[in-house]
Amino acid sequence: LPALVQGFLLRSLLGMIHLPPFKSNFGALLTRCNLVNEVHEIDDTIQSLQQRLRDAEDTLQMLVHAKSTLEHDLAVKANSLFIDQEKCMGMRKTFPNALRLVGYV
Repeated sequence: LPALVQGFLLRSLLGMIHLPPFKSNFGALLTRCNLVNEVHEIDDTIQSLQQRLRDAEDTLQMLVHAKSTLEHDLAVKANSLFIDQEKCMGMRKTFPNALRLVGYV
């Protein structure tokens, strides 16, 4: 959540908690304590989710970089194969093979 929305939600929840009581009884006090605990849990959850989002974004950046590197390597290998097959294969076929050079044929 954007910080503005998060701040608004927390202020709204805290405002609800600090409403003046109609009756000061144990049930109202428990409700307020539960609301305070829930606000803290929500805040902790938001912080945890934001950290997980940052970690996921970092991982995504590393994967994008790795993909780019692999694509570059693949292009270099494809070019090497093209050069070998189209430019060098013809010359290689004209050379005598190893058996002929050794004298077995």
